[in-house]
Amino acid sequence: MKRRLGYALFAILALLGLVAFLIGGEPAQPPLVKTGPRLTAHFAGIVTSFPAPMRDVAFSPDGTVLATTGVDGKIRLVAMPARRPLRDFDHPGGATALVFSPDGRLVATAGYDGMVRLWRISDGASRVFRVSGQPLWTIAWSPDGTILAAAGEDTRIHLWPATGHGPTRILAGHLRNVWHIAFSPDGRTLASGGFDRDLRLWEVASGRPIRTMHGHEQGIVGVAIRSTDGMIATGADDATIRLWRGDGTPVRTFAAGQYVDAVTFSADGKWLASGGRESHGINAVVKQVFGHRLASGYGVSSRLWRVSDGAMIAAFDRQSDDVVAVAISPDSRWLAAGNDDGTVALWALQSFAP
Repeated sequence: MKRRLGYALFAILALLGLVAFLIGGEPAQPPLVKTGPRLTAHFAGIVTSFPAPMRDVAFSPDGTVLATTGVDGKIRLVAMPARRPLRDFDHPGGATALVFSPDGRLVATAGYDGMVRLWRISDGASRVFRVSGQPLWTIAWSPDGTILAAAGEDTRIHLWPATGHGPTRILAGHLRNVWHIAFSPDGRTLASGGFDRDLRLWEVASGRPIRTMHGHEQGIVGVAIRSTDGMIATGADDATIRLWRGDGTPVRTFAAGQYVDAVTFSADGKWLASGGRESHGINAVVKQVFGHRLASGYGVSSRLWRVSDGAMIAAFDRQSDDVVAVAISPDSRWLAAGNDDGTVALWALQSFAP
């Protein structure tokens, strides 16, 4: 009996070892840099908690409202900095992404149902747009407030007038699902990243593809554009973050130490926040099977970077699972991180110049 148990245990360990070999181990960790200009961060608490995984977080343009949403479709608005609940909305079937209108009066959500819903913050009134027959993973609002864009599992980017009066245009070119899109500061260009590993630039007015950039070895999951000059940041499943000029010229690549799910710039463009998977290898496989890991990996799933040289200046460890969404308030005083454990953590930021 003991011999049979020994053989069974050996077989299980051998199988787990083979899986770990095939999918790889943990990425190398970047050093925490404590010299030069940087942000300090202090844990301010859990803003909100849901029983379902979070999917997106966003600050309103004036920074007075934090919006969160998750796979249960619950959209919660929280007043800042008091962190007082304002209003809840429900996106049937679950929400995957959200964005504020440039004037801050509306919030748009994209969902697993292929729908986009617009919510008026003042009274909760809503409108619904049927965009796709498949899940949408990302949504963006043009800086002038006239165009909404969404993309997802059908590999296409859908653009339509935010008023709802006018035809929908389709940007086709990605070979696999599109994870994230973002408008340039002037609204003339749209950037998109997807599971085909490509970063693509599109001319919004005509829908014409401008350029396709290669470099990531795995799917691009996060895309952000710096409001000051149009610099693009991409985060991917290859555990790297890449910076590109607005025309697609590569600038810098740095090891992220995690499989990056989200990136966002601060308003002044000096800092970049990222969120991702704190663990890979066996831990990731066990989580898929049992819903949690054998161990917590590195215990760090959101990070702050100095854009000028790619130095990691802060790392956060107060959440137990993958950080799938990050947002920095317009005044750069707050960082919000949405987690697969259903929590949104808030960090108080302060600049430090030696």
